[in-house]
Amino acid sequence: MRINYRTGLWHEFHAIILMCICIACCITSTIAIAGPEIDNHPILPEDAIITTVAVGNSPGEIAVDEGTSQIYVTNYSSGSVSVIDGHEHKVLATIDVGGHPNHLALIPDLKQVFVTNEDPDQYVSIIDIKTNTICNKIPMENRSFGISANPDSGILYLLTGANEVNTCILDANTHAVSRMKNAPDNTMCIAVNSTAKRLYFAVDNEIAVFDEKSSVTIAPIQLGSLPLAIAFNPATNRVFATTFDNHLYIIDGIKNTVIMKIALAKGAYPIAINPVTDQVFISSYKEKKVYVFDGMSGKLNVTVSVSKQGIPAKISVNPKTNLLYVSMHETNSVCIINGNDYLTLDEMTFRPLWHKHPRSSDDTPRIP
Repeated sequence: MRINYRTGLWHEFHAIILMCICIACCITSTIAIAGPEIDNHPILPEDAIITTVAVGNSPGEIAVDEGTSQIYVTNYSSGSVSVIDGHEHKVLATIDVGGHPNHLALIPDLKQVFVTNEDPDQYVSIIDIKTNTICNKIPMENRSFGISANPDSGILYLLTGANEVNTCILDANTHAVSRMKNAPDNTMCIAVNSTAKRLYFAVDNEIAVFDEKSSVTIAPIQLGSLPLAIAFNPATNRVFATTFDNHLYIIDGIKNTVIMKIALAKGAYPIAINPVTDQVFISSYKEKKVYVFDGMSGKLNVTVSVSKQGIPAKISVNPKTNLLYVSMHETNSVCIINGNDYLTLDEMTFRPLWHKHPRSSDDTPRIP
């Protein structure tokens, strides 16, 4: 159609375009700031904290074996891994891995835990879950400080390097190590979507999404700041990322789009996901709290104070029991929290009202 300026069609056409743009912007903004009103969210009673278990010095990453209900905790300064009995809540074994163990990943089918070490020991230790002893050590060319696993394929992804960060692939069956092709440099962390066979790399202010089989970039997901932690829920196909500027992003794992953005307390970034209950657990080392979100609505269900137990470092959950494990600095312990307790609270105490927070300069909900 030819636009005739004299008939005013151009102005009508222009108005329609402007209206469409405005509608699109409003929709995008609503999605970006969508979240619950959390002024009077319930606080979990202290008896929800079952106990604390003493472990080694500077406990960090935690991995849970659902089959045995054993919990593995890296002790960075002690050069060891503590094994906790998930039923009796006591230490079953302390495994000397040497160096500075910082991250670990579990391959259930092989009944093995893979532990990365920083300098001076440049290797990956493999722990046999059946005996809780080291069954092998895989030498690495550089220090390793991050690991993520695809339990279905038995492939692990390691962040290694000295001056720059590279991604290496470790085959859990053959122990072969190779450099991943096309992987972005200087990645902060990696998460694996075993359902859709995708990899998520935290780079700069975005998440780079890769096809796991071909190592080809699928799409970048733009965030407002550097992602510090990424977790995936295989039941809902949603990706959860916490960022340096204290936000939680909930992402559609199929469309690779941001569903909502929720403001967090300062220092809140470690994430644990329970795919059975669709709970998202996030700990804050500055506030000394654990926040429990609903993974579908983004609603903050409850807050747990762990200030008496120390400074929370990392966090993990047993999906079968919904017991939460939080490694605690200062006290060199693991705090065990009953993640089911908040379900008994009166739902009427929740306030799912979405409006401007009094301490916010925008409509983004904030945790007090």
